[in-house]
Amino acid sequence: MSFAANICDTQTIDFVDGGKPLQKRWFLQQSTTESRNMDYVVMDEAWILEELQMFNSAQKGQKKSRLEHLIEIAAFPPTILANAVEEQERRDAPHVVAFFQIPKPIFAGSGLFSAPAKEHNQSVDLQFTPIELSFDIAGRPKCEIDIGQLSFRPNATQICAFVPIWQKRADYYPRYERCFSSFGMTNNVVIHGHESWIEGRPLTAVDFEHNLSSRIIRELQFSTRRFLKSYSTVAREDALTDDWLYSYFTMPYPWRLSYGSPPTPTYRYYVDAHKRDVVPPYNQKNIDGGINFSFRKFSRFEKQIFSLSQMSLEGNYGLVAVTGLSLIEWILKMNATGKNKKLNLYGLIELFDGDVMSGDIKKYLHDLRKLRNIIIHMNEYSSFKGNSAHEIEHLSLDEQIGKDDATQIIDIAWNLFRASNAGLLQR
Repeated sequence: MSFAANICDTQTIDFVDGGKPLQKRWFLQQSTTESRNMDYVVMDEAWILEELQMFNSAQKGQKKSRLEHLIEIAAFPPTILANAVEEQERRDAPHVVAFFQIPKPIFAGSGLFSAPAKEHNQSVDLQFTPIELSFDIAGRPKCEIDIGQLSFRPNATQICAFVPIWQKRADYYPRYERCFSSFGMTNNVVIHGHESWIEGRPLTAVDFEHNLSSRIIRELQFSTRRFLKSYSTVAREDALTDDWLYSYFTMPYPWRLSYGSPPTPTYRYYVDAHKRDVVPPYNQKNIDGGINFSFRKFSRFEKQIFSLSQMSLEGNYGLVAVTGLSLIEWILKMNATGKNKKLNLYGLIELFDGDVMSGDIKKYLHDLRKLRNIIIHMNEYSSFKGNSAHEIEHLSLDEQIGKDDATQIIDIAWNLFRASNAGLLQR
């Protein structure tokens, strides 16, 4: 699927008007700068919005249309939607196009990927476009794609999914198509009561497209997850997100946008990601005492502690244990002298007396050290002779290290760092 076009290259789109094709001309304008690894086309956004307005104007009693709401939350780049119309019309069988965003940038090129759907032996074609979500100086969200600008820094991905319409919905889709003309859409009855699979209730055109939008969500979640799992192994990073489809809406007919309930804006994810549990206020006297010394740069050790705290917030308690013990070993070894510098962690813990580490802390560190060794040496998998490492999804002790352990090991490492600065650790 190529999006390349010459300046003012003329294309045609066929609309159904009383059974007769109605041709409408559109113009594409090629980007003046060459994009990185993608062949995007910059289209006349005013023209795109004009086409969208024809089929998505506010209805009686509505303060604003669905189109206006989707624009307000930066739910789609207009160029992506216009290209999707071209692809949708090119297909022989009817497809509903779904648009949604995930809060991670995916770099997979402009091609389509076919992933299995959850049911009916169908497949979903997916396209992934990195986008940059930001806010203008008035606080309005905006969504941009890469057209070659050096300042482009993607933080999310616009997904465009082509989902085949199957079974009964495919049988009734021609009736839905007949609700459209060059003047817009008429909300006629598509499925009569005696034909309906929803408690015998007749479905209008709007009901029909709402039903489509809600029905394909689980297919999209399933197919997207299958793709992201494959992508993660190639990119060597965890690209999986929760199954929530941010800024989700569908296009069941070219230029007609639909959703059931208002979609959740993608930027909500970034706001929610920084929410934390409330903790008691930290000691004001300690904060005041440190202000006079805050002109200095943070040390390597402090930066590592900050990283451990972030890992703990993300729930990576096992990594905190392994990395935290390494920091403790590093600070103890730095303060040991002579041949004591060659001691292992067990010997270093025993080297320092109760003035620095109490018996309880020593015992806790020894217990944690044993757990760390089990993590490193695989314990129950140490004699594993197979070559299917991907089958090992967790170790039996993964659940043994929790949030309290992570907090305690960070506290111990931090207290040893302070003791070292005060000259209390020389041995």
